[in-house]
Amino acid sequence: MICAARELDVPGAPDRRGILVMPDDLVAGTPFDMDVATRVVAAQA
Repeated sequence: MICAARELDVPGAPDRRGILVMPDDLVAGTPFDMDVATRVVAAQA
């Protein structure tokens, strides 16, 4: 799954442009979790 960090309003997202590639084990339709999103941003920094 891919998404834009800005669309998710992830902290620090305005500092980086681009698309986040979410982990393969994250099931589509999973409720948004700011902690997961923040870890994904940090891992792709």
